[in-house]
Amino acid sequence: MAYKYTDFEKIEKKKIRATRTSGVFSVLIGALFLVGGIFFGAALKSLGGFIFMFIFALIFIGAGVYFFNQPKIEKNKQAALDNPNSRAYRKRQEKIRKSQERYLKMAEKHPSLKTLMCFRAAAIFGFFSVLCFVLAFFSLAVGVIAITLAITGIICGIAFFRSIFGKSYRTIIKGYSEHGISKEDAELDFKASKVYMKSTDIFSVSSRFFVAAEVPAVLAIEDIVWVFSTFDTVDQYSNGMYSHTDRKYGVAIGLENGLLIKIYCPEELCSILINDIVTAGNMITEGYSKELHSLFLSAPENFKSTAKNSANIIYTPVGPEYFKDNIQ
Repeated sequence: MAYKYTDFEKIEKKKIRATRTSGVFSVLIGALFLVGGIFFGAALKSLGGFIFMFIFALIFIGAGVYFFNQPKIEKNKQAALDNPNSRAYRKRQEKIRKSQERYLKMAEKHPSLKTLMCFRAAAIFGFFSVLCFVLAFFSLAVGVIAITLAITGIICGIAFFRSIFGKSYRTIIKGYSEHGISKEDAELDFKASKVYMKSTDIFSVSSRFFVAAEVPAVLAIEDIVWVFSTFDTVDQYSNGMYSHTDRKYGVAIGLENGLLIKIYCPEELCSILINDIVTAGNMITEGYSKELHSLFLSAPENFKSTAKNSANIIYTPVGPEYFKDNIQ
């Protein structure tokens, strides 16, 4: 998947423009309610009408003030996620720890690759396809045309048939074959792997391979020289108006041939996958620093054997501002 340079200035301008528009409209509506309240109180002598309109005026004006300050508020929220002293950080880390315990508990108890990629995936897609169609028909019965539900049902239905007929499974097997591994040996390697499942996505790490099913990617451990945790910031909009900012976490994997691949995964899985890869490999460098980045760009084939300064290495997830379009 291509990773393109993020134009932070353009994103920030779009966000500010959207929040200011929301703020202006909200304040204007609040002002109208305030005028209405004055009319009820002064002209109609209605105290109840004045209080009612005044309350709504305060709500909309308050919302307007919030919208004007929303970019700053969201920026502070994002900063709190990386501050070990913040409540948000501690709460998130506790949630991550509990999720990691569940992942690790099930890592070595898993069916075959074919069972997971074909039958398990088909069962999940099939269930959601039927559910979407049932809800769509129910909506139609009450006079509401739910096009989105119908389209989602069709997409899940297509995914169901792709899974049941082994489309995704054959893709992963082909990935193994590119490393000279037969179908039978691929199943044996997967059987010996630690496997982590998130819905229909599957991540596995063995002594020889790292597999990410939905990418899809089958990477030889011996080809990996560098690995670190990372994230993208994704601004969410509703009807053109800025809503909030999410983080999309992943693991960046540097290969000996100079390719840097980003594998998106749940935040709680990042450190687990990195630990498994580093444990399985030989002289794989963990963590990010500008020095490591420069070294990888200049001489990836010598990355393993080159002495490195570990003083400035960051082991926590790094954001998109640290690297540009060299990640594929």
